[in-house]
Amino acid sequence: MLLQHVYQRALDHHQNGRLLEAITDYDTVITHQSNHTQAHNNRGAALAALNRNEEALASFTRAVALDSHNAGMLINLGMALGKLGRYTEALERLNHAVALAPDNADAHHNHGIVLTELDKHSEALQSFEQAIALAPNFVQAHRSRGLALGKLDRFDEKLASYDRVIALAPNFAKAHHERGGALHSLGRHAEAVECFDRASTLDPRVPAPQYSKGMTLLRFGDYEKGLALYELRWQPGAVPREVRQFTQPPWRGEIITDKTLLLHAEQGLGDSLQMLRYLPLVKTKAAHVILDLPKPLHSTLGTIVDGITVIETGQPLPSFDLQCGLMSLPFACSTRLSTIPAQVPYLAAPHERLPKWGARLPRLATPRVGLVWSSGSLNPDSRHRTLALERLAPWLRIPGLTFVSLQVEYREQDLPELSRLPIERLHDAISDFGDTAAAITRCDLVISVDTAVAHLAGALGKPVWVLLPHVADWRWLMDRSDSPWYPTARLFRQSNNGNWGDVITAVAGELSTLSSHWIA
Repeated sequence: MLLQHVYQRALDHHQNGRLLEAITDYDTVITHQSNHTQAHNNRGAALAALNRNEEALASFTRAVALDSHNAGMLINLGMALGKLGRYTEALERLNHAVALAPDNADAHHNHGIVLTELDKHSEALQSFEQAIALAPNFVQAHRSRGLALGKLDRFDEKLASYDRVIALAPNFAKAHHERGGALHSLGRHAEAVECFDRASTLDPRVPAPQYSKGMTLLRFGDYEKGLALYELRWQPGAVPREVRQFTQPPWRGEIITDKTLLLHAEQGLGDSLQMLRYLPLVKTKAAHVILDLPKPLHSTLGTIVDGITVIETGQPLPSFDLQCGLMSLPFACSTRLSTIPAQVPYLAAPHERLPKWGARLPRLATPRVGLVWSSGSLNPDSRHRTLALERLAPWLRIPGLTFVSLQVEYREQDLPELSRLPIERLHDAISDFGDTAAAITRCDLVISVDTAVAHLAGALGKPVWVLLPHVADWRWLMDRSDSPWYPTARLFRQSNNGNWGDVITAVAGELSTLSSHWIA
């Protein structure tokens, strides 16, 4: 009877959020009754709520060992494994749970969550829809369905899912934010901003919606408001990635002629290449500048880093007084569309490599075109920025043009086409972006998807045609065929999501014109 009192007290603590007290009482129960299945399970739930995931896993494992046919406990075990990144094992447990309780909406929902982590989005969608069929007002299942539809680029359906979530839970702030993301993906940016603002009104503590609003305003060209909101990425929870943190204060563009400033790369290589244009301006404001930059970019810097200490990212840093991420330089320098420092070239191919590339790519009587058709595999938006190589075949049939590949890695599915199509591969001679820059100097034109090579070509002042998805990155703005960042760039945009056909056709027409004018 005394033990039952302790267990009941544990449940009371647990229900009222006194998790440490609950765990202590569950431990007492388990000490005296080691096969108390529910005490093990509840102890795991309390530990999971405290993010003590390894301990939670041990408790759920013990509970399932005592009762292997309890679907609820299998769900808990599966989700604990998922929190630890052990998704294959988690899926096994949740498969078992679904088999034991096919009418359990929670089992199907959690099954879908683990499938999502395994990038099995179509299967996950089926699980979420089964959960909804069993429980039509299951808010989280509708939300999860929306997320899965987004991964499948089914944005209209994603929006409808979030409409249903908000109808069921009007004050669900995160749902308003994610609904804004669906509208953004559909190019309905003004409506997206309204959703982001609504999410912030409902939960002003969370910075992510206003960060998303900032990204949208930047697409509109509203740099005054957009760049300020873009700075929210430094706050915890604003962006789905880690950001570097320093104890030194951020630099906001003030004159610091008696201090040392650290500029540090923070996102992709293309982002760094774009922002290096600010170095001449920054040098006029600080006594000394340290540039923390990934090693593959160092050989492109040329004279722009005269007087600057360049450090490879990851190496020990000398002392400094203030710091600024490279992507914060437009904000620190109060950039507006009309004041973007767009003088090109501001980067250069290393002189010592030019003879090698002159021999590899001798001058021709007809235009040489450098190609990049796929984004790097590490880019989270890679699938929207990548074409299948076979799609470029119409260009390659245009007479009077020579094509070279500026890529250094290839997707397996492109290799058969690459061996068949008339494209010279250069990857065997490219060791870093200095070699890529030197190869670009031997081209008359670069055509690239939105990746670092496009930025490099623009920074070198080379004519570059950039192939953009329907909803492009903020720096390319909206509905423009030119770029205030790169005077030599032309932009070719999808007319709707996933439709590269119009882009391929438009570029083919321009290439035909280029070839005929060159021949004439």
